[in-house]
Amino acid sequence: MIITLTRGHETIVDDDAPESVTRHRWTTLSTGGLLYAVRKITINGNQLTVLLHRALLGAEPGQVVDHINGNGLDNRRQNLRLATQAQNRANTRKTYGSSRFKGVYRDKSKWVAQISNNRNGVDYLGRFSSEREAARAYDRAARARFGEFAATNEELWPGLEDRVLEPFTNRVGLRNLVDGPRLSIADVEAMKRDMVNGARDVDLARKFSISDSMVGAIRHGEAWPDVMVTGWVPSLPVAKTIVRLCPADVSEIRAALVSGKRGIGRALAKRFAVSVATISDIARGKTWKEIA
Repeated sequence: MIITLTRGHETIVDDDAPESVTRHRWTTLSTGGLLYAVRKITINGNQLTVLLHRALLGAEPGQVVDHINGNGLDNRRQNLRLATQAQNRANTRKTYGSSRFKGVYRDKSKWVAQISNNRNGVDYLGRFSSEREAARAYDRAARARFGEFAATNEELWPGLEDRVLEPFTNRVGLRNLVDGPRLSIADVEAMKRDMVNGARDVDLARKFSISDSMVGAIRHGEAWPDVMVTGWVPSLPVAKTIVRLCPADVSEIRAALVSGKRGIGRALAKRFAVSVATISDIARGKTWKEIA
């Protein structure tokens, strides 16, 4: 069953999805480079955001729901599973950085591979002459550490052996919903030509079926900086990668804050790689107030 959302997007659910869920009007939420189906509800005068995938699984506060194929708009039962925060992070896709591959970044003339660990840090996997060698090193470590939750570069980029990937038709439709929105080099080149011609981010997001924030990252040179077309220059200097919280992160933070333990704010800031002020704003409801 296809549910039409706002901003030209759609989400897919099972044909037997509960009528108590499908009868509502759902909108599009763009966060952390991903798209989700959401709706607003009011409880005791407070407006909260309900995420469709959590409603379908009946997830309790603090529980994390993982989209197996990484597509937040594919809400079929076969694509949803409960996970730990670490497992959910392991299944994320790469959206920013000097390399298109997950767990890989460029350091001068070499490519460095690293993987997150259970201590809220990263483990160094080595320096490599080839970007693809570094990607394979990450894949081996990810399979060993995260098992079925590992989103490997081999799975995300079937053209791992080739620098130029097979073109992917990024349009709003069932194929995108099932396979997940991806960008090929040809897509990025076309997008940058549109940018040169004055296209707006919201129109490009709809055309290529990606989030507004991802379009902005490409426009600013934060993502796909090595793909060049005539007349295109980054609208801003290349920025340092920004750590963004997702709704699942905020739910977990709120659940942890209830304990009131001494030093919990500083511990959460370190765990989620954000400032103590960010945790404080969440605690006081200044930000992310729509997430329970």
